[in-house]
Amino acid sequence: MLQIRSAIMMYDKSASRAMDLSHVRGHILRLIEGMREHIHDFPENAPPEDPDVILMIAGYSWYIEDFRIWMLHYKPSENGFRFRSASRHTKRTKGTKYFSFVGDDVADAVQMLYAKLRSKRKLTVGSLDMEPFEVLRDMIRDPQYPTIGGPLQMVKIYRHMNTLPFNVFWPNRESGKLSFLGRPLLPYERNNFLTIDPDTFETFMRKDIEAIIHSQLLQMIKS
Repeated sequence: MLQIRSAIMMYDKSASRAMDLSHVRGHILRLIEGMREHIHDFPENAPPEDPDVILMIAGYSWYIEDFRIWMLHYKPSENGFRFRSASRHTKRTKGTKYFSFVGDDVADAVQMLYAKLRSKRKLTVGSLDMEPFEVLRDMIRDPQYPTIGGPLQMVKIYRHMNTLPFNVFWPNRESGKLSFLGRPLLPYERNNFLTIDPDTFETFMRKDIEAIIHSQLLQMIKS
């Protein structure tokens, strides 16, 4: 992942986004396969195993003027990584919902999202809002899914191809603790990104966070 990020940032066309996301996808595939060709000198009697990894690549394509999601996976029959497009879930949502999950218990996550959309009467109408975020939040908190954990991460992708990461109150707003891209922040760490409450989806600016945390500390002292 570090090599992919480095390669994208050092190449002017991909770093400036002059290269469309759909073409960056091919660039990433060539990077990975190029690195795999240079793997050598394995221990005796220890041939390399098939890579057990799936990567998600998602963003906005200015070429087709739409958001796109692809899954990068290893295909043993072709001895290489290949892309497959995310499903539009036509059978269940009539093609109105475009989303994908990656990792453990994906089937459960999809069914939970269907159920959540059905309860809101928007399974086959309207668009997604925060429902996938809710599913991930609930699975992290559920001991039934011990391999899904850590603070929630959230990044907003805009049509103008910029991104905006968020701080997240974790495990909840009442804790007064913030995480950023999966890492709990140290007590003295602050940044100028918005902070989101994972339960109400309210967002707060930095000045608001200081007031919230100060108020919670006072309540803890009083109790």
